[in-house]
Amino acid sequence: MGYTTYFSGEFKLDKPLAPEHKAYLEKFSQTRRVKRDAAKAALLPDPVREAAGLPIGSEGAYFVGGTGCAGQDRDDSILDYNRAPKDQPGLWCQWQPDEDGEYIEQDGGEKFYNYTEWIEYLIEHFLAPWGYTVNGEVDWDGEESGDDGTITVENNVVTSESRYDLDQKAIQTEAALDEVLKKIPEKLPLLMGINEVLDKKLKKIFEAAGKNPINTALIVVFSVTLIKFITLTVS
Repeated sequence: MGYTTYFSGEFKLDKPLAPEHKAYLEKFSQTRRVKRDAAKAALLPDPVREAAGLPIGSEGAYFVGGTGCAGQDRDDSILDYNRAPKDQPGLWCQWQPDEDGEYIEQDGGEKFYNYTEWIEYLIEHFLAPWGYTVNGEVDWDGEESGDDGTITVENNVVTSESRYDLDQKAIQTEAALDEVLKKIPEKLPLLMGINEVLDKKLKKIFEAAGKNPINTALIVVFSVTLIKFITLTVS
């Protein structure tokens, strides 16, 4: 059971990950995130985290030293096996470094939830403090119709937009354009009057510019003013 989402694309790092950072992010994505007693967890072996220079974190959030399959063995530090530390989006983070440590990508596993929140978390807690800048786009496509979109990271700032949101913006833009076009016919007499004035004014301005090149600036000023006036008239 569960819900599967498919991903394509990756997030580019401005420089390759240091070996200790790459090893930590790999371990982080491979181990279950569980709420722990931080003091007890700090007493357990956790060499990968320590090599990356990270503290244990609130509720053991940064701990990756769990034993067993995917770090799921139970130990005395665990307070709630089915709840992640309070600042983490879920039990599993499926963003991982690529083989060369140059990108962050989805690990290909099923049932990845809270994927936007997780990339935000990795940037805020690890990548940005370590001095990395992330950019790129990843598309998602969920099982349900209409559940698709793009996660964009630009200089460590994460945004997410679904296809539905994009479609709605396109519809709104088209509707606004239709409203403007509908008003043009009723404004034609006024616009025709403006055209007559424009012909006379431009003729005088160009004549002045011909006599004194400095006056060419008048053309620019008048054109900008005219565009603003027409815009207000049509709207």
